This record gives sequence, C-alpha cells and structure tokens, in this order.
Amino acid sequence: MWPFATKKTKELIEDVVARREGVDLDDMFDFVDEEFLTDLGADELTDVVTKMLQDDQVSAEMETFKTFVGNSNYIVQPSDEKDTYLAEKYQEYLSRDGGHLVSQFENFFEALEFGAVICQTIWKDPKDTGGVWVIDKLKPMDHTRYGFNKRGQMVDRQGGFVLDAPYKYVSVSHNVRGGNLNGNSLLLKAYWPWTFRKACIRAGLLYVKKSVIPSIIAIYKAGKNKTEIEAQGAYIAKELSRLANSSGIAMANVESVQSIDATSKGTDIIDLVELFNRMISKAIFGVSTLTNESRFSSNDTAGTSREIIEARAKKVNIQEFQPTINTLLRWTAELNEGDISPEKLPFFKYIFEYDPQFAEVISAVETGIAVSGKWFYNKFNIKPPEQDDILVEPRAAVAPIVARSNGDGFFLHSEHRTNRPELMNRISTILRNTTGEK
Repeated sequence: MWPFATKKTKELIEDVVARREGVDLDDMFDFVDEEFLTDLGADELTDVVTKMLQDDQVSAEMETFKTFVGNSNYIVQPSDEKDTYLAEKYQEYLSRDGGHLVSQFENFFEALEFGAVICQTIWKDPKDTGGVWVIDKLKPMDHTRYGFNKRGQMVDRQGGFVLDAPYKYVSVSHNVRGGNLNGNSLLLKAYWPWTFRKACIRAGLLYVKKSVIPSIIAIYKAGKNKTEIEAQGAYIAKELSRLANSSGIAMANVESVQSIDATSKGTDIIDLVELFNRMISKAIFGVSTLTNESRFSSNDTAGTSREIIEARAKKVNIQEFQPTINTLLRWTAELNEGDISPEKLPFFKYIFEYDPQFAEVISAVETGIAVSGKWFYNKFNIKPPEQDDILVEPRAAVAPIVARSNGDGFFLHSEHRTNRPELMNRISTILRNTTGEK
C-alpha cells in the first residue's frame, strides 16, 4: 500500500461528514449482544418492556391482541347436571357487583408483557358483604421482585421467602418452556423489529434535516502553512453556518459555495418503517397485519389472518387464564361453603361457540330439534350419508334456538349468533328440560 494510505486508514474507512456533524448512522442502532434476550434479569426485563410499550406501534398491536383475548365469553359447567348449586354460586361470584371480579382478570394481561404475573388476592371484609367472602382486588406484584424459583414456587426474591399463604397468591405464566414458570414475554418477540424501527425513524429525522438544511461546502485557495489553513477553514465554516438562518454573507478568498442535498427518497425510509411495523405485527399476532396500511398487508385481515389471531387468543384463554380463574372460584367457594370434594367442583370454561357434548346432541335429535348434519359428522368424525344436511325434520312444537348463520353450527335456525353466556344457559336449560320430559 502507498505510505499515504497506510497513515490515513482511519479517515479512508470512516464517514468523515458524519463524524464532523456528530451523526453516524451506526450510532442510531442500540446494538446489544445477540444473547441479550436470553439472559435478561428482572430489572432489565421491566425496563425494556416499559420502553417498548411507549412505542405507539407496539402499544397499538398489544392492545389489539388483548382485545381478541378479552373478547371471549364463558359458561360454568356443573359437575352434575342434576346438582347445579355450586355452578350457580360460581355464576353469583362472577356477576356480583356488576362483574367486578371478571374485570379484575385484565390484570392477567401483564403475563403477555412480562412472561408471568403474580397477583395478590385481596378479599373484602365479610362484615361488609353480609358474611360472604368476595374477592376485592387482584393486585399485580412488582415484576422486579417477585417471581418463581427453580422448583416452580412463587417467591419474594428480595426477602428470600416462598409466597405460600393460603388463598392469597395466584399466577399466570405465558408460553412456559422447560417448566420455567417465569414464562416468556410475548412483547419481546417484537424486540428486534422495534429496535430497527426506532433507528429508521431517527434516520428519517436526519433525512428531513438534510432536505431542509443541506450541507454547505466552500471551495477556497488555502495557504501553505498548516496553522493558517486550519484557522481559515474554521472561520469559513463558522460563517457558512449562518446560512442556515438565511443570512447573507460575503467571504474573501472563496471561489464557490456548493450545497449537498439529500439524495435518498423519503419513501425509502417510510417503506422500511412499514416493513418493521409488519414484523412487529407478526411477532405479536402471528400474522401481518391488522393495523397497518393495506398496501403492506395480505388484504386478508377478515379471513385467514383473523382466524390465526383468534386461535392465539383462544390458546391464551384456555391454557393460561382459565386454570387460574378456576382456582380463584374454588377458593371463593371453599371460604363460603367449606371443604368441597374435587369431583363436585364446577368448571369455568371460556367459549368461542356453543360446543355441546355427544349426549346433548343425541338428546336434541331424539327430541326433534333440527341439528346440522354437516356439523354433526365433522365434530364426531362420522362419514356422512349422501342426503340433505339435516338429521331430523324439526317439530313445530319445539321452540326456536339461536344458532350460527353459516350452516355449520349445532342448530339450523339462522338468526345472528350472539354467543353470550345467557344464551348458553338458555340452550343448556332447554336441553335439560327436554331430556327430563322424556
């Protein structure tokens, strides 16, 4: 290599303009060790989650997913259809004070953000409720202090003791792997696209700056003395900076003044930001995208994409929220009713459409309720005969029951499906009554 190149290696390989202006594109990226997300401490996790939730795109996608999770109905199934006392008590606990307990379940959403959440159960004083034990609050506890040890026990990391007070602590863990109940944050799946999105936005601001206030270069005849050159260059640079405020200047020994305009198109940066928006959506929803601009989506948000998101939300409800809710209802029943045999406990169940059991279907068919043959054969994996989609002709005396409108539901009546708990209770009551009459 030429001696000059050897001495000037640093200047040759770096962006001198960026160095002068204090804006190096690499500095816009908060690069961290690639093992960062696999070795997060509790304090680091809380800090990262808090920062990510301040991002409008991440926050919007998380809130949308929470809406899918929360937009579910439920039923309480008695262990014995002939003894519904405890099931009715469960319903009473859930509906008391305008469904106050159900609204507290929203605290479980923190498990999606932090991987797990431990809630302290605070009960109302029975003196204020007519002698009835009622849950007042489900208070999420500090994620930096409370978590799980290797034995799966809830612990106070700072105090070093196990949280095992009866009827006091419940938890929800998201996406548990390897038995680690500290779970895995859904939010952190969007960490890298969120990081690069931030950098693109900052680059966009730099582009705006370069577009509005271009860099200005003066070409002049410099003296031979190094000190004189540096002094003259510094003076000219200082004077040129006044042009940013549209001030006219005149300088001696300057042959020409040139401006350097931004050559990148603003749409390039917009496309990059939208790309990372889609990646954030895919990380949270499993598909992209519901909330982003249509030209970047698959134009299938009402079809397959929605089904995928609903399936994710259903998994969260059934596998993660539902067991904890059943624990809370069991505790409430035990405090009010005394010891209860596990075989007699009702079951809180999230529902996404009415899902009758085989005995209920047969009872409905024998009673004369019009049951969809297509639904029946698909549900119970029975080869359908070559005939119309109906098992029996409906009897005029049978009261109509609301069902799905697309023909795939349990009942053939095509009124709009509301899928509400009271509707489910109504259907169960009709089926029990018809069975009893036989």
